[in-house]
Amino acid sequence: MDGKYYEDFTVGETYTSSWRYISESDLRQFLALTGLQEPLFESRQFLESETDHETWIVPGYLTLSYSLGLFSRSGWIEGTGLAMLGADSLEFTNPVSVGDEIRTHVEVADTSPTSSDRGGVVVLDWIVLTHDDDVVIEMTSSHFIKKRE
Repeated sequence: MDGKYYEDFTVGETYTSSWRYISESDLRQFLALTGLQEPLFESRQFLESETDHETWIVPGYLTLSYSLGLFSRSGWIEGTGLAMLGADSLEFTNPVSVGDEIRTHVEVADTSPTSSDRGGVVVLDWIVLTHDDDVVIEMTSSHFIKKRE
């Protein structure tokens, strides 16, 4: 699938992904892959004595990573995304637990031409929600997107 070129993006355009279930296996694999070793994610005793959570919560960056993957399924930047320039106002607003499902909602907030003949900047506003419609991540990201030749 060919992604959208810079000129194809329209402010206000939206994409909402399908759902992604988060399992305990996802949590364990993420912890092993990243080397993240925190009692909050690994110790049942800590979870029960130090938190109000009934089940394992997952690191915000696991949720963010899955959110980026869900967005990639849109095809919007497949083959036309040249760089992610940054993320602003990244907020983890509520915890995500093992057993939750998440989906990603993205809206085109702005487009800005650049002096480059290769591409322009597309700014996206993100909201990640659980199956209970709890907002768990909000952020704005900037992407350098290929222009038509």
